[in-house]
Amino acid sequence: MRTTLQVGKDKKIKSIQAAIDLAQNDTVIDIDPGLYMENLIIMKPGLKIKQKDFGKANPNEVVILLADTGPAIFIDIPKDERC
Repeated sequence: MRTTLQVGKDKKIKSIQAAIDLAQNDTVIDIDPGLYMENLIIMKPGLKIKQKDFGKANPNEVVILLADTGPAIFIDIPKDERC
């Protein structure tokens, strides 16, 4: 069974990167709508990162990712793996 981590200003995990760091392979990361100012470094296979309740939420409630510097999202996993 997949593990799910919740990210949001009112959740135990406040940043997307913190959830990625805590995640094991094949974890689902549900992100509350909001502004996240961070760079994401993904080096774990099988993660599923998505907006919580995507498709059900108000279309004006979105996840916005602003990078400090460099790429907003950097993914480095083995060639035969998926993320």
